[in-house]
Amino acid sequence: MTLSGKRISKGIGIGEVLCIRKNFDKIVSREKIDFSQVDSEISKFNKAKSKAIEALKDLERKAVLQFGDDKKGIFEGQVLIVEDDEFSELVIEFITKENYSAAYSIYLAFENLVKSVEDYKDPYLKERASDYKDIRNRLISIILGQVTDFSEINKDVILVTEELTPSDTMQFDLNYVKGFLTAVGGETSHAAILARTMGLPALVMTLLDIDALKDGDKIVIDAISSIVIKNPSSDELNLYEGKILRQIEMEKELFSLKDKAAETKDGVKVFLKANIGTPVDVTYVNKYGVEGIGLFRTEFLYMKSLQPPTEDEQFETYKRVIDTMEKKGVVTIRTLDVGGDKEIPYLNFKKEENPFLGFRALRMYKEYEELIQAQFNAIFRASHYGKIRVMVPMLTRYEEIETIEYFVNNAKINLRSRSLPFDENLEVGCMIEVPSAALISSKLANKLNFFSIGTNDLTQYVLAVDRGNQKISNLYDKYNPAVLKLIKKVLDDGVSSGIDVSVCGELGGDDAGALLLVGLGFRSLSMIPSATLRIKYLLKKYTIMELEELANRVLNSDSEQETLSYFDKFIGD
Repeated sequence: MTLSGKRISKGIGIGEVLCIRKNFDKIVSREKIDFSQVDSEISKFNKAKSKAIEALKDLERKAVLQFGDDKKGIFEGQVLIVEDDEFSELVIEFITKENYSAAYSIYLAFENLVKSVEDYKDPYLKERASDYKDIRNRLISIILGQVTDFSEINKDVILVTEELTPSDTMQFDLNYVKGFLTAVGGETSHAAILARTMGLPALVMTLLDIDALKDGDKIVIDAISSIVIKNPSSDELNLYEGKILRQIEMEKELFSLKDKAAETKDGVKVFLKANIGTPVDVTYVNKYGVEGIGLFRTEFLYMKSLQPPTEDEQFETYKRVIDTMEKKGVVTIRTLDVGGDKEIPYLNFKKEENPFLGFRALRMYKEYEELIQAQFNAIFRASHYGKIRVMVPMLTRYEEIETIEYFVNNAKINLRSRSLPFDENLEVGCMIEVPSAALISSKLANKLNFFSIGTNDLTQYVLAVDRGNQKISNLYDKYNPAVLKLIKKVLDDGVSSGIDVSVCGELGGDDAGALLLVGLGFRSLSMIPSATLRIKYLLKKYTIMELEELANRVLNSDSEQETLSYFDKFIGD
């Protein structure tokens, strides 16, 4: 039997199925407790907190020993959430006022937070829900005595579960865990990032396909062709064992490129930068030898608490990122990008019929002036400690430049009045992610210092395809000539005006997409850090003339199928 899935971590693995079930929403009792049990339940909660913090710190130490300092931040962040006073107060309120058990009170305290994050359209932010589920499940497991220890696995297995969390992944014994299959997750989840770091293949599959696999089934997970083979034949096993040996050799070759420049066969240099969403993620930059941060999404700062982050809290976060970078490139910080699709309670956004076309991003800045000004102030303060740039999302009209200038000028006035140092020449740019901005990019280039093209949103707006709608996902064509011609126009307008133009959408981290963009003329791409080594490897195989020919062929193709067929022939492996 052959099943299909969506790849989140490339590779091949062979092993027996080990199913892991996590149905706390069904296990935890909803029945109310007697008043006499309140103190006992509060005590259970406090003890669970202490044990969870101890366990997370143990995982943090293990992460440092196994992978270095660049992984410990995942668990540092989880400890902070467990220790958060507002979270504890909310749980205790459910116990004392609603008379719910400690386990169910923990479940309720996280429920709204998890749901609000899962409802986000932005895939990166949506997958932050796994962090909250991880903490919730850990606390409830401790109370129920149902902790799962993956370190006890002693045979080659492929883990099959609805979802794997960061701490699950950190417990893997790489001598035995050869890959995993989940029903939830994506390329930007912490679990996926750790899987790629550890070289584990991973696929996301439907629950129906996952239910077709039982404990003890022998399977091959082919996260290159995005398939799973249940009970493979001896010939199939031999074939894939050979592929695994070649995969190991390829990994060695890729990491040999870590400290080498990204350039084409004939020496044309390309700057490869990282997309990150938390201070934790910046540490992957060092592992993969990335040359800066092309996109630091700051939404997580506003999502992790029940109140907005202060200027000081943001300043410390940005400074931490700069310090971790150790002057290994520019850090581009994107200001708050939220709207009706992102439920941050204290912003009181109303639900909208179409939030992607609604009150969001730059459009909401003036109404939330105090909130946004605090962020600009924090970014400018951080600029004194390293090379950073500030980037504003979803500019759609030329007049909106005035809004950007308003916050920039106020930040400078504010910091001068407090005698706080900042970079007087801090560069200010914008995301180009809607057609209107792309079409007036020549005018915008006269007012801004740089552009970064968000190919994910630009593609959906150009093609009128909601990229989160599975029913029309086949219409979302990132290689569509109409999209590429608009991208090329923005690049040409920026170059002619003398400003930097880069790409920070997923297209830049895609094998074919990166080669295509370089062929179009881009010399700066930003992507998930782990993609950079593969892109370096591919770039050095081709001359710039060959990549320009690739770009011309794609620009003149008649269909997505024709484009993909050409990519297959061009790239080969």
